[in-house]
Amino acid sequence: MEEVDSAFWIRINGVFYGKTIEEIAYFKSIWPWVKMVAVNEEIRFWESLAQVQKRVEMQSQDFICISRRYYINVHYVKDYTSKEIRMMDGTVISVTRKNMEYFREKVHENNE
Repeated sequence: MEEVDSAFWIRINGVFYGKTIEEIAYFKSIWPWVKMVAVNEEIRFWESLAQVQKRVEMQSQDFICISRRYYINVHYVKDYTSKEIRMMDGTVISVTRKNMEYFREKVHENNE
């Protein structure tokens, strides 16, 4: 039952798809769609990033909203500078100073 609890479920054309939270690298808002980028898979679905964030927060503390468009799993960050984050898949995300401070705190928490 634990595996079901850690799955993120979406519905596309009446079909339910589940992906374990640990496999999801990030969500990107492409209004009115959200693109979920997971290990070897990308899926677009109709939902707001805020709704996605509420659902994921109930299951995992490893995600952080780093901009209005990106909600990322800190375990899939390859590296970062003071202005941007590079994900394992090569995606580069520009980040404001305020969000970068919050990101660094979150990374520090996860490494303790």
